[in-house]
Amino acid sequence: MEAGRLVWQRRLSPVLRPAAWLYGACMSARRTAFERGLLPTVRVDRPVISVGSLLAGGTGKTPMVAHLARHFASTRTAVLSRGYGGSYRGQRQVGRDCPAAVCGDEPVLLARTCPADVWVGRDRAKLALELSDRYELFLLDDGYQHLKLERFLNICLLPNEGPGVLLPAGLWRESARALRAADVVVALDSWPGWVGSYYEGPRVIVELSPGPWQSARGGGPEGPVFAFCGVARPERFLNSLHGLDVRGSDVFADHHEYSPKDLHELVSRARQLGAFALVTTAKDAVRAGEMDLPLYWRDLEVRFIEGEQDFAVFLESVVLPE
Repeated sequence: MEAGRLVWQRRLSPVLRPAAWLYGACMSARRTAFERGLLPTVRVDRPVISVGSLLAGGTGKTPMVAHLARHFASTRTAVLSRGYGGSYRGQRQVGRDCPAAVCGDEPVLLARTCPADVWVGRDRAKLALELSDRYELFLLDDGYQHLKLERFLNICLLPNEGPGVLLPAGLWRESARALRAADVVVALDSWPGWVGSYYEGPRVIVELSPGPWQSARGGGPEGPVFAFCGVARPERFLNSLHGLDVRGSDVFADHHEYSPKDLHELVSRARQLGAFALVTTAKDAVRAGEMDLPLYWRDLEVRFIEGEQDFAVFLESVVLPE
């Protein structure tokens, strides 16, 4: 995903390429070791659906987990997250009011928006074992590379672009060959032609559409606004603001932890540009907290373009096996 690479990755590409090659070799060897039983795996007596990707950020993993939680709303479901970006190193259930700096922004967002319990823990295989008597289904958030926990269904989300450069020179976590481990590939917007060389399963295509505006006061933004976000694909959010009077915008790094200084400067810039409110993503709103101007946010929702019925059949085959 060359277009999504960070500026520093593009500038340092010649230096980082050897590290990317070494990283890719290690990831390939690790996956092979798990597949051949050379590294131990953990199996729990409950269905496990993993949602992940071959690249870091911007593929809709969190909206897909929320979609699955709503699909199985009548089933006792737990989302297992590693709590990326949070300071907590143990394991705990995530409450709606848990600070994003402690539990991670995505787990807190899921706890607020989906009908499932959300848990964070660095060792999610151990966490699943300890919770297996309490739940009927586990959703493994960002789990494509978490090979220690066996899954009943392995979902891989992909952008409609060709394979890119591996970390740390790029944003891809594994090479395209790792796609062979997927039970279902979900592509964003359109089907990538290269996928057929590695995968022959169901063809599912979705789009990530903005949901309704939310705020502490209700309703949507009116009048001039100032936009900001700190997500992997900021252009997706900024391009969704058509119809609003956007006076300016600011972009931060993915999972940026907003300081009081950041929030003060955002409000000051908004006022200087004549904006009456700020707009952002739901994930950023979790990290930003209260501000001195009205704050509006909206989340992304999964909408199917192709393969919705096949996808539903796969889901039911996991939870309701014959």
